[in-house]
Amino acid sequence: MSTAMSAIVKTLPVSPKTWVIDSGASDYMVPHREWFLDYEPFSDNSPRTIYSVTGCLPTVGIGTVVIYSGKNSKATLRKVLHVPCLPVSLLSVGKGEQDGLIFEFAKEPVQFAMNMMPTSS
Repeated sequence: MSTAMSAIVKTLPVSPKTWVIDSGASDYMVPHREWFLDYEPFSDNSPRTIYSVTGCLPTVGIGTVVIYSGKNSKATLRKVLHVPCLPVSLLSVGKGEQDGLIFEFAKEPVQFAMNMMPTSS
């Protein structure tokens, strides 16, 4: 990780519940085991890692997490990676769009909604 990026990451005002919307992340990633509705640990025989701005981090499992945006919008995220060493949870824009999430970026905090449009066959 570059020194400049390290400095930026260290100065971010984050709480343990923070989600960062990441256009460069390939997957959804969460450090909190207790957030998973269902969970499958990875085998000790097949360790997995991800590469992040903070370096190479171990990934220990995969499962389903529900997130909320405002009072009336929630999404069930599947195939979420459990990465205990992450300082925040990562919401992948690319994977979200593949899963039907719609991201709306403005001056206010980002909101998301599920795409309720039927897909053509």
